[in-house]
Amino acid sequence: MRKTIIALLGVALAVFAAGGSRSASAQPLEFKVSVFTPPVNPFSVEMERIGKAIYDRTKGEVKLNIFHASQMGPPPRQFDLVRTGVADIAVVFHGLTPGRFPMTELAELPALLGGVGYPAAMAMQDLLPEYLAAEHPGVKVLDFAITPNPVLMLRSDAASLAALKGKRIRHPGPVHSATVAALGAVPVLVQPFEMAEALARGQIDGAVTGTGGAVSFKLQDSAKFMLEMPMGRLTNAVVMNPAAYAKLSGEQKAIFDEYFGPKGQQAWGRMLDRSEASDRDILIKDGVKPIALDPQNLAEFNTIAATLQKTAVADLEKKGLPASAHFEKLKMQIAKYQ
Repeated sequence: MRKTIIALLGVALAVFAAGGSRSASAQPLEFKVSVFTPPVNPFSVEMERIGKAIYDRTKGEVKLNIFHASQMGPPPRQFDLVRTGVADIAVVFHGLTPGRFPMTELAELPALLGGVGYPAAMAMQDLLPEYLAAEHPGVKVLDFAITPNPVLMLRSDAASLAALKGKRIRHPGPVHSATVAALGAVPVLVQPFEMAEALARGQIDGAVTGTGGAVSFKLQDSAKFMLEMPMGRLTNAVVMNPAAYAKLSGEQKAIFDEYFGPKGQQAWGRMLDRSEASDRDILIKDGVKPIALDPQNLAEFNTIAATLQKTAVADLEKKGLPASAHFEKLKMQIAKYQ
């Protein structure tokens, strides 16, 4: 009997030791997160905040390893990094891959209902299943983050539309390229990390960008004027590889989904509105002069914008896309959240 008890105790101790060893050596479920912006940018800051929260709440079971400043690949490759599994999560700036997200980019059209980011971000989350998921194949779209009306950072003063004619203006995508061209300026595609050098060397006269982009990439060193008008929003999405998401347990998904997806959309939707306002203050503090169009020039711009809206929708309809229905619902949903 004594030998039996000792043997059972030995087995129990062995099992306990093995279990303890597995627990001690257990590795967290790690996800590679690619963010094309530098660490000071709101996208990078928000990912770090969420990463810490998820790690703490899962007691170290889920960890987001965040690679800032395009370490995993240049901005136009972010979508494919996730689609192919090189990255598990990434922030996608739709305009940097021209022609790939035409329905999504309708939210970037100029003079579209107020121009703040939050209503459009919420509207796009609502319309994702019906209209936008199809042009995001191979990934799980978690959230939309929309920059409010960007500014036109300029090397020289230009308080009228006539003053923009002939200027070489960096654009962040096809919708804004069309807007720049309609103003009589010359649209030039320049990647985010190249904007400051292009401005400093005089290769471009100005750049359409959010105030966050201007601060992050230090455009105020060369561009001392910012023209503010309803240029149209900038659309971004947080996307995830479906196979990576499937690795989460049910309990882990419940925590993860509080920060991403429909439950997390409120935070992602408001993030850029807040940060763009504070970054505008930084630009002014650094000596950038805000410029606004007078009523006559603004009315002229709004007329141009209305034509651009009709043209963009008609062009997509000709390609067999339900652009008209989507655009009407988009406006309705933006008005709902406005």
